[in-house]
Amino acid sequence: MIDYYPPLGFYYKVEFGISKDKNDARFQSVSGLSVEYDYENFKEGGENRFEHKLPV
Repeated sequence: MIDYYPPLGFYYKVEFGISKDKNDARFQSVSGLSVEYDYENFKEGGENRFEHKLPV
């Protein structure tokens, strides 16, 4: 399947899953959406100065 790359004027592709067509809507701006991630700190072995944050 070919990946979808929107035209240069569009930055978002929103899929609501309400129709059989994969491309339900296309927007130039989207607001009111947010996301939160949980991270786990992981200390690097052998190099103790660094700590990585990995998504859980």
